[in-house]
Amino acid sequence: MILEMKVPSPGESISEVEIAEWLVKDGDYVEKDQTIAEVDSDKATLDLPAEQSGVITLKANEGDAVEVGSVICLIDTSAKAPKPHWAKPKSQKGTVDPMTAIHLIMGDRIEKKLCKQKFNLFDGARRIEITLSKIDIQKNSAQCRGDYIRQDGYTAEEMKEGKVFPFTINYIKRDNVYAVESLEIKALRGRTKFTRR
Repeated sequence: MILEMKVPSPGESISEVEIAEWLVKDGDYVEKDQTIAEVDSDKATLDLPAEQSGVITLKANEGDAVEVGSVICLIDTSAKAPKPHWAKPKSQKGTVDPMTAIHLIMGDRIEKKLCKQKFNLFDGARRIEITLSKIDIQKNSAQCRGDYIRQDGYTAEEMKEGKVFPFTINYIKRDNVYAVESLEIKALRGRTKFTRR
């Protein structure tokens, strides 16, 4: 749910306030009752607390004069609080989301583009490097070997359990294109195989 936070009235005769300072950044997770801004009126400086916990989107800038009752920020109350070990979203430039990663891995390829994918995936909390390198081409099939490498957003215990997970992609050749037939990965709970039908 998206909560619209409006400027409260600091007094009867006051119709607008100025955003003196935001104490949070756009996209931050805020806790209910956390002071998120200071607002100035003709009579006083007031603290503005978050009405609910969630991810905040700022709708006014510092120095803006805003009318009492107008929306100054949104809080996405459905967002979960980040865990302290999670990777910071703002440091994930150049990464792809999980759906794009699936397309990059499972998409059809011509022979010269087989097994050359290397990219970083960010799921909102964890950063993973996906690399494909070793290739074995047969008459009507091909196989690529790669690694799923945990990079950031994991606890020390999770990293001790395993950092690199090898996987294999099997392709079948149709005309001049190689289509994924199956993907097999060795994970903490054993081997998992996905088969395309």
